[in-house]
Amino acid sequence: MTEHGPTGPSKAPRRAGYPVEGVLFDLGDTLLDEGRAFRDPEPLVPGVRGTLPRLASRYRLGILTNSVHDRTTLSGHLDAWGIGGFFSAILSSADLGWEKPDRVAFEAGWTALGTRPGTTVMVGNNLAVDVAGARRAGLRTIFLRWSPRYPRVPRGTREEPTLSIDAFEALPGALERIVGHAPPRAREGPEASGGSDDAV
Repeated sequence: MTEHGPTGPSKAPRRAGYPVEGVLFDLGDTLLDEGRAFRDPEPLVPGVRGTLPRLASRYRLGILTNSVHDRTTLSGHLDAWGIGGFFSAILSSADLGWEKPDRVAFEAGWTALGTRPGTTVMVGNNLAVDVAGARRAGLRTIFLRWSPRYPRVPRGTREEPTLSIDAFEALPGALERIVGHAPPRAREGPEASGGSDDAV
């Protein structure tokens, strides 16, 4: 996989508040339309192709997915779709042996990006898996309410995202606003089971 630049994207400039250095993305129904993934030559969620270059110029981007496909397979598809070079880390549960919402999966994500939980944001479409798991690990979260395939209303405070957006194009602005929100405190203890979030 081609990396984006010789040493990855430059860090986002520091602002007052709580800076963001890295962004982890779910895959299915966050970057890829699960209804068309691996079957359609253009399976990306609307807005992804035009927005990723802007994000990659400011943040370290990675993918953290519960998937039956390993990193090599996913990397090949992402390159074929023209977006692979924007990600400095691609982590699949097929390789990790751990799935979201387990804290170990998120720790592997921010470690691969070279960031810390307090400076990393998780973007996903599944409140039980992406949002609740990331919150428990100490990450801020952005909930993408794009797909009707998953619940859109949090079931209690553990599923409350830091911010919510209805379209991928709104992500740059949300990342600008999220610096005003303190990262949640990481919590220990058994993980709540949210099931697999990606069918890809």
